[in-house]
Amino acid sequence: MMSSYRQIQVGRTYSFPPQLYGVPPTAATSMEQWRDTLIGAARLAAASEVARQQQRQQRKMNASEKPLPLLAVGERLAEGFIRAFHGVSPALVDELCGAAGVEPDASPDSMTPSQWEVLYGQWITWQERLRSGKFAATSNPATGKYSVFGSQPWRHASVHEMLEEYYEALTTAEAHAQLHDKLAGTVAAALKKARGKVRAFEQQLKDSGRSQELQRLADLITANLYRIPAGSATTVVEDWETGQPLTLELDPTKPPVATAEALYRKARKLRRAVDAVQPLLDEARAEVAYLEDVEVGLAGLKRWTGDAADAVALREVQDELVAGKYMKPPPDAALAQKTAARALKAAARAASKGGGGSKKGTRGAAATATAAVAVDGGQNVTSARRYISPGGFTVLVGRNNKQNDVLSTQVAKDDDLWFHVRGMPGSHTLLRVSRGGLEPTDVDVQFAADLAAFFSRARDSLKVDVIVSRGAWVRKPRGAKPGAVMVTKELRNVVGRPGYSAAASTVAGSEG
Repeated sequence: MMSSYRQIQVGRTYSFPPQLYGVPPTAATSMEQWRDTLIGAARLAAASEVARQQQRQQRKMNASEKPLPLLAVGERLAEGFIRAFHGVSPALVDELCGAAGVEPDASPDSMTPSQWEVLYGQWITWQERLRSGKFAATSNPATGKYSVFGSQPWRHASVHEMLEEYYEALTTAEAHAQLHDKLAGTVAAALKKARGKVRAFEQQLKDSGRSQELQRLADLITANLYRIPAGSATTVVEDWETGQPLTLELDPTKPPVATAEALYRKARKLRRAVDAVQPLLDEARAEVAYLEDVEVGLAGLKRWTGDAADAVALREVQDELVAGKYMKPPPDAALAQKTAARALKAAARAASKGGGGSKKGTRGAAATATAAVAVDGGQNVTSARRYISPGGFTVLVGRNNKQNDVLSTQVAKDDDLWFHVRGMPGSHTLLRVSRGGLEPTDVDVQFAADLAAFFSRARDSLKVDVIVSRGAWVRKPRGAKPGAVMVTKELRNVVGRPGYSAAASTVAGSEG
């Protein structure tokens, strides 16, 4: 165990704990005695700090170094508490002072009699709770602060319940971070591999572009066979394109016609490579685009916010990567699959017995059981991010590719407005519009466009183009990966401002 005073470690010399300052909290039997003890301790703490500064300055001077300037040291209420009484921590001082409406850094000399009375009242209340063992467990989720003296707004049934909720949230946040880092690492490795394939296929296509040149050289040799002596290492012919002399290299061990035939074969091979490599290149590029979408979705799920929908979305990303063979299924998923398979077989056997053993009955029962399993692991639309625009319109933002698919292909109605950043990965954003109802204003459209910009790779940009389309104009190509859609028509283009989005202000507030 490490501390600023001593180190406790196997094999090291044991040192005693530092000497305790002050007196027990119960030693002061009156407010006057308690106040005088606290004021004297604050003065002593300030004097000790001045002495430490002077010692550091003297050491600098002895080492021929430039001495540090002496900092002004004032008497502080918090230092007086800690030095005056045993077992009083900075956290306890903050709580007592906060409940009394006094700043912990205030000078004791600046305190009014009424402030001393209120602060002493909080001190007595603390001691009474210690003696009786009756605590008031409270917390403030907004600030993350907890108290057993009832100073926070959110009340708990007991200290045990408060601690359980605290550590449950802490454990959940740690598990969320671990899963996120694991998924992000998997996506990063897959992206590196996919981008490597793109570079390799592009190089193959670049090399195959030489087929026309090889074909031309073979034609020149064939047209000049009558002029090329056997055993020649080079020959000079007229270039048909430029009319200038052109020197061709030949294999002196083979007849010129054999050299021409070898060039023809190589040209044909390169042309075939173009036909074979181009689909592979298109597939690799599509995989890169897909993984970049997953990467952007994960970036929006990095920090645990306490929203259960974030955990659902992260699990959906994991399921998506497992389905894509990018990672192995977790042990709990494998167990769930086995359980589902056993349930399916049991349902099939029961239907077979009830239906006279017909194959048709078995297939029907199997289909019913499969449908039940699918519903149990179905798509959770409600876990999409939800916002309300200034005009009162609902705006939905997908947290991952799976939710993007649901929003764009199942939730979106023909009149809904659909948003996506142009030319880069990002979440699908949907502004719900009722048929025959009010149309959203430019302010509402800008609100949704800013959200689409924030939940994209352009989050840190000042502005980015955002496509605005209708739900009727968004289609998913057959066989496309999750999150991949095709926009057949655009309604307009809006400049999205990530920093002005409702999500940006929420993140800034939570991090502040």
